[in-house]
Amino acid sequence: TAAAMTFTIMLLAENEEAQDKARAEVTQIFDRCDGKIEMQDIQDMTYLEWCVKEALRLYPPVSTMTRTMSEDLQLSKDFLVPAGAEVIFHLYDTHRDPNFWEDPDKFDPDRFSPERSHGRHPFSYL
Repeated sequence: TAAAMTFTIMLLAENEEAQDKARAEVTQIFDRCDGKIEMQDIQDMTYLEWCVKEALRLYPPVSTMTRTMSEDLQLSKDFLVPAGAEVIFHLYDTHRDPNFWEDPDKFDPDRFSPERSHGRHPFSYL
């Protein structure tokens, strides 16, 4: 979305180190392919992908997601979420939960590197 790209550009403008790494990656790929970009060249822009993911984590384009429970979920002794119930996730809070994200308000594209993503809860980033 336009908002996602705007936030990505804003965050890169505010973070010179990330901006330099993204620029170097794009420049290297453009130089390698002599201006003829193929799908593989775009897929090779891994750091830029991490920047976009990090911008979407910090500023999700939609505030909530809704899912229908496929089975009962017992949250506590006294609280059951029944199958068929609609459950709403607030993405801004999910993506900034300090239980899953170290320094959750910081723009840090490297948190999406394979080394730092390993073992992360699969639903901490939606």
